[in-house]
Amino acid sequence: MPHLMLTHFATLPLQAAAAQGRRQGGAASMSPPPWLCIYALVVLQVFRHLALAFIPPLRVHGRANHHSSSNLKHSGTGIKGLAFQYRPSQGLAFSHGAGLVVLQAQASSSLPDLEEVPRALDLSAAAQGQTVEEVLRLADVPPANVARTLKSFPGLRDCDPHNETLRRLHHLNFIIEQDVYTFEEAMELISTQSRFLEMRFSFVHEDEDLLVMNKPSDVRMDVPQREGGGRKWPTEFTCSDWLDTPGLINPPLDKKRFCHNLDSATSGILCVARNQAAAARVVELFAKRKVQKECTFTFSSLLLCSSSSALCKHKLTKHTHTYIHLTDLAVVFGHVPTPADSNNTLFIDAPIEKDPTSDFRMRIGPDGKAAQTQVQVLERGYLNLQGPHFNAPVSKLRLKPITGRRHQLRVHTLSLGHGIVGDTYAEDWSTYRLMLHAHKLFLPISPRKQLYLETPDPFEGLISPSPLSLDGS
Repeated sequence: MPHLMLTHFATLPLQAAAAQGRRQGGAASMSPPPWLCIYALVVLQVFRHLALAFIPPLRVHGRANHHSSSNLKHSGTGIKGLAFQYRPSQGLAFSHGAGLVVLQAQASSSLPDLEEVPRALDLSAAAQGQTVEEVLRLADVPPANVARTLKSFPGLRDCDPHNETLRRLHHLNFIIEQDVYTFEEAMELISTQSRFLEMRFSFVHEDEDLLVMNKPSDVRMDVPQREGGGRKWPTEFTCSDWLDTPGLINPPLDKKRFCHNLDSATSGILCVARNQAAAARVVELFAKRKVQKECTFTFSSLLLCSSSSALCKHKLTKHTHTYIHLTDLAVVFGHVPTPADSNNTLFIDAPIEKDPTSDFRMRIGPDGKAAQTQVQVLERGYLNLQGPHFNAPVSKLRLKPITGRRHQLRVHTLSLGHGIVGDTYAEDWSTYRLMLHAHKLFLPISPRKQLYLETPDPFEGLISPSPLSLDGS
């Protein structure tokens, strides 16, 4: 063992002194001089630390759900029979005879530096960057990753370096600290799926009563005020924070009146009322989901029957839709099948209830609340996104929720066997975002004021009609 050889070398002066004493035949003279003992101890400590450089660094990968505690502990017998205890926030620790070592890097035959592999980006100087590239370099993103990141998404150079890129890097550090990604995996994510670093807010509509914003993905509406709430990380930026931007709204809002919920992972249309009367009207429309029956037409569809949870052919002679027209876009795994005469349309009617095994998840169940979703397949093809799902068969769907249950679209699409790309329901941790977007909204405020709202399609260009080569051709 290298560290044993170094230890032996450090004690050579002591061994030489002892040998000389034995040759002189005196027991007392066998004790080495004090200065020699001090010398040997100092050298031994130096070699003891240098010996660590000869131990190949290892890392045990941790995984923690976004919505669960990361303070899990695993213990057992680890490398070559050494006892260890793994804590996701600390890495793998064990005693090997030369002291306690915390292993942080992948197994490697090369000799590592004595410094640990970074557990997160150092963002202390990143705010001084004037461009996206400077922010990435000042954040100590490895140079090779910076070059790949800018090449992966050329539009990243047009992003605001502080209000978008730096905020996303703070979010990325939180993800690393939660052991969702290792540092190396996080660097690979921004190198191949650089749109993660985009965080653009905008208004779709503004008037004296209502503000309608286009919310980015992975942004919460506000910080919960309930007990145990608060920001997930110190610099977390919410929709409420954006609405407080000086000069953005004139006159400024006296209160944030969000009229409906939009999951933090979902992007798209979010309505904010300027006054209480407007808030009450929009909340009423969303809550009651008043049904209008003037528009009727005939089409064939597939109906997911809540009684049998099976797909069956169903002929509709009258189509009823909500007074509010809300349309979402989603990209799901697999090519969703539809019958030839269905206009690529499915209708899901399946009750949704809370999953008793989770504080977060919902599921289809007999004791749930009624939930219906109309599904139309817009496109079938292959995912043009670098990463583990590159070239995976996918479909783009237009989703019209008739009801508004929590996680309704995520649960209903999963019930078809086609989970949404980037969704933890589908066990997808490798895609940079949940591919679900609140795309269009028809909002009849009054007979004289009817709003047709639409946001850009964020999934444009992500689906190829045929499989691609690795170079994108």
